[in-house]
Amino acid sequence: MKGDSQELIANKQTRLFPVWLAIAGNIVSSVGIVMTNKALFTHHRFDYGTSLTVIHFAVTAMALLLFRSLGLFEHRSIPMWKILPLSLSFCGFVLLTNLSLQLNSVGLYQMAKVLTTPCVVLLQYLLHHQRVSYPIQASLVICCAGVVIATVSEVHLRALGVLVAAMAVVITSLYQIWVGSEQRALDVNALQLLAHQAPLSAALLATLIPLFDRQVFRLHWSPSLLGMIALSSTFAVGVNVSSFLIIGHTSALTYNVVGHSKLCLILLGGYVFFDGLLNLWNLFGVCLAFLGILLYTILRSRE
Repeated sequence: MKGDSQELIANKQTRLFPVWLAIAGNIVSSVGIVMTNKALFTHHRFDYGTSLTVIHFAVTAMALLLFRSLGLFEHRSIPMWKILPLSLSFCGFVLLTNLSLQLNSVGLYQMAKVLTTPCVVLLQYLLHHQRVSYPIQASLVICCAGVVIATVSEVHLRALGVLVAAMAVVITSLYQIWVGSEQRALDVNALQLLAHQAPLSAALLATLIPLFDRQVFRLHWSPSLLGMIALSSTFAVGVNVSSFLIIGHTSALTYNVVGHSKLCLILLGGYVFFDGLLNLWNLFGVCLAFLGILLYTILRSRE
């Protein structure tokens, strides 16, 4: 019996290791892409979000072709019409999020991102009848409250901006949930699903470049700009692959909690390394968010 128990523990740890590896990779890649994109926007004036997302997903699709040729995963044939809703929801998520940032104050934009977590909880219950225990709900409230305290300063409300922000929250939540549910429904793993979704999403978004990023065709594509885009795309591959792995192995809700931890780490990193502004109130929010994350992790591990 003792040997069987040790074997069960070893098997459980083996299954959990890729999850923690994916979480660590997601955090590193996300911080890297934030810093790289900031350099793109400030130093190179490359503020073409739609075009950059198209490049990111095109490079992700090529990277997955390389991974498949190396034997990291097997090809699974999936009809395009089964992937189309997922790709369309991704395009909606990108466009509405960018539009929300343009129409709203930073405070309301950040508030909408925090509201994605309770929206995921609600939609998981409505769509899949998945309940979240009261202790985990309490940990999420603590985490979200901490993020709001740490990041939200002023919130200016405009009717159109609030409507777009609400639509962005819903479509983002649906996309995250579908990334997990489609892996189970289609009986594919994270890399197999992403290998189909990435090129289709890139193609769909590319049709919108003339509408949103017309000036991108007049840019001078210097070697330094191309190098920064290549670095940003490399981080994007890490973000996309790790995101699908995290959601596939855990849930969209856990992915949201990981996102809150990344935001807190970026805030702390900006304060420590770049002499950013972090007053006692913000620091209290970061500590409260990490407390909620810790409680969520412990409770989910027990469940």
